[in-house]
Amino acid sequence: MWREAFLDRIERTVERDKNRPSIVMWSLGNESGTGQNLAAMSAWVHARDAGRPVHYENDYAGAYTDVYSRMYATLPEVETIGRDGDTTPLLGCSPAEGARQRSKPFVLCEYVHAMGNGPGNISLYEDLVTKYPRLHGGFVWEWRDHGIAARTADGTDYFAYGGDFGEEIHDGNFVLDGLVLSDSTPSPGLYEFKAVVAPVGLTFEGLEPGGKPLVRVANLRHSADLGDLIFRWRLEDNGEPVASGELTVDGLDGGPLAPGASAQCPSQCPRKDARERYG
Repeated sequence: MWREAFLDRIERTVERDKNRPSIVMWSLGNESGTGQNLAAMSAWVHARDAGRPVHYENDYAGAYTDVYSRMYATLPEVETIGRDGDTTPLLGCSPAEGARQRSKPFVLCEYVHAMGNGPGNISLYEDLVTKYPRLHGGFVWEWRDHGIAARTADGTDYFAYGGDFGEEIHDGNFVLDGLVLSDSTPSPGLYEFKAVVAPVGLTFEGLEPGGKPLVRVANLRHSADLGDLIFRWRLEDNGEPVASGELTVDGLDGGPLAPGASAQCPSQCPRKDARERYG
């Protein structure tokens, strides 16, 4: 009964966005169950655009999609998905279906729900993504709060949400679950996410024989070197800058650090003494 409506939706989506370079894969929708109509949508996309994969979270068994995608899989479960040779049962999968899903790239199409004090455990998920090549990261739900600018009787401005307008059926504060607040203010969660997924990693690795700190710089970019970046350091003594300089970050060939590579870089930052300092 609904086949033509499903196909019409995906056809209009693909034709509208097919020339946008930001589109790296097609989604059949969100939380809409599964069945022959979703499979028909996938078949149409594969025939129309063979160059981009198809994902759909509700295809748990991977019968008609190219990417294994899940929402809110736990850390232990994500590790079993990423680990080669693991036979732990997967949600909604027979052993054979689970093996098929483990042969595909895995994406968390929603994770670390950014509501209230969320998101959480971002760095632990990212550690797994770094460790297992099958894991390709995830998408935080969601980007922005959807509060509506309102004002109380005494003139106080605030952002209203479900139930604040006298409606009986609503989602309560489940429209306030974003990394950015309703007035575009970044939340603490956004700063945490930014730090965790930064394309350059910096790790302190101790002191060299001369007493200078050693810093490990890792280029986490997919295809670009670090030649466009300048690495500056600064040492503060009780909040006041006392020394500064630039860190030389070169690859093994003396050129810019290549994507996926890392280098140990001595810093000219003075050795820490008994005073409280921040570098």
